[in-house]
Amino acid sequence: MKKFKLESSYNEYSDDLSFIAEEKVKYYIYVGSDIKTHFDERIKEIVLGFYKNILFYILYGLDDSILPRTPVFVEKLQSLFGSGMFNRNQKIGDMNLMISHIWNTKKVHLQFDRIKTDLVDDYSVKLHMHSLIIEEQIKMDDF
Repeated sequence: MKKFKLESSYNEYSDDLSFIAEEKVKYYIYVGSDIKTHFDERIKEIVLGFYKNILFYILYGLDDSILPRTPVFVEKLQSLFGSGMFNRNQKIGDMNLMISHIWNTKKVHLQFDRIKTDLVDDYSVKLHMHSLIIEEQIKMDDF
């Protein structure tokens, strides 16, 4: 099973990627079939973002069945990363961010979101992280 490591090379994953979008970062869906769970929760999709062929961003789209177990999932993250920050009811575009737990280290931003759209009674559950070091590089390259 592949393990994703921020700041690793695109070449490590390129055989299992399908391109989806490019801004400053190139985004790909991971199409490999070897990763089915994360912290014992089913994964619907994995999105990887590369900046200059270096892994900058990882997103795990989790199966909606996690909703009743959200507190347990957050407790697992807190046991690894500490209490972090908690945000509730932030509006992002047409999405209403219901719950967001955030952890920052010197090198990594980690965020767990449970999102409900305004238009339908449907939830999206995501765990995503990005490299703060590469984020600074992107800012410097823009300068």
